[in-house]
Amino acid sequence: MKISRGIRNNYKWIESDSDYIRISDIIERFPDFFIEFQLAIISFDSGSFIPTTDEINRGWTMKNQIAYFPKLTLYELNQPIYDNSYDQWLLFEKPQEIDSMDIYVNYTGFSMIDSLSFEDNSKVDLKALSENVRNRFWTEIERLSPSKFILHGDKFIFGTTDNLEIEKIIKNWG
Repeated sequence: MKISRGIRNNYKWIESDSDYIRISDIIERFPDFFIEFQLAIISFDSGSFIPTTDEINRGWTMKNQIAYFPKLTLYELNQPIYDNSYDQWLLFEKPQEIDSMDIYVNYTGFSMIDSLSFEDNSKVDLKALSENVRNRFWTEIERLSPSKFILHGDKFIFGTTDNLEIEKIIKNWG
């Protein structure tokens, strides 16, 4: 699998192996996807992103184990705010606080697709294994209504309400 894609309600998403596309790749090639959006870091390397004193002085806050930056800038995107491993982000056009969100990158093999292929061409049906978790994920996304989401666990998943962003990514990696 290079890149899979899909649509769910207002969201378009892509998925790839986590070593094929990384958060740093998307930020480097498409910083405009992030600038001026509020960032909520749900997971940083499987846990909470704890802002340093310097980061707090720049505007970072933390509530309910979720770190927030009010309006991303290019400077902030170039800081160590991601690990490229077990990170989970939500981006909002307007400031929003989240009471909680499950950390889906910590679910082994979390994926938007129903089957997984291996090098020997065998397949494993993931539908029954992951349908409940995937349904919980979409319920949370629909409740929170972010403009974009990124999960970088066993898979890299980028979702957005802007179809042009998906097309740009596909054009770059497709």
